[in-house]
Amino acid sequence: MLGNFTHHNPVRVHFGPDSLDQLPGELAGYGPRSSWPTAADRSSEAAYTAR
Repeated sequence: MLGNFTHHNPVRVHFGPDSLDQLPGELAGYGPRSSWPTAADRSSEAAYTAR
């Protein structure tokens, strides 16, 4: 056991062809200055979604 700790990871996932339309509303709650790290190599993700 790692000792006492609390893990909090709320996740909201939108599904469907128009799910990206929900993105501006979701990001608005984080304010104008926020950082969203993304993967630099997109080829592996494209291969995964193409299957």
